[in-house]
Amino acid sequence: MDDKKTYENIEVDITKVEVYVDDDHSNKVDLDETRKLGVVLKYPSLKIINDGIISGDLKLKESYELIYNSIEQIYEGDKTYLAKDSTKEELEEFVNGLTSDQMRKIQNFFSTMPRLEQKIKVKNPITNVESEVTLKGLADFFG
Repeated sequence: MDDKKTYENIEVDITKVEVYVDDDHSNKVDLDETRKLGVVLKYPSLKIINDGIISGDLKLKESYELIYNSIEQIYEGDKTYLAKDSTKEELEEFVNGLTSDQMRKIQNFFSTMPRLEQKIKVKNPITNVESEVTLKGLADFFG
């Protein structure tokens, strides 16, 4: 198979890297308005980040582990349950019981959370065509 990609080493001025936050981002995720059920999520720590998270190539099991580890609290009505007071099995049972719509709401937290971003100009060494590329997220900077 012929690899038609062209690669070029570039230098990135990290002092110009900006943190971008989506306007609709929130760590409070309402899962069921009728039951007043939801979660408060925390950002993944470097301790739980692995190659799959950096590259954006998460396997299903890793996705679920990321969610379990990111739950700070679960609330329903006036009751609040802290994740630190729950067992891993209880958190797994809670997440495994969520509907696909509720899982999409949680995944939105991860897809809209703050990320590193910088626009750079890159010149193709073969064609000499200059293009603007936006580096986004950990994978573009450290992958």
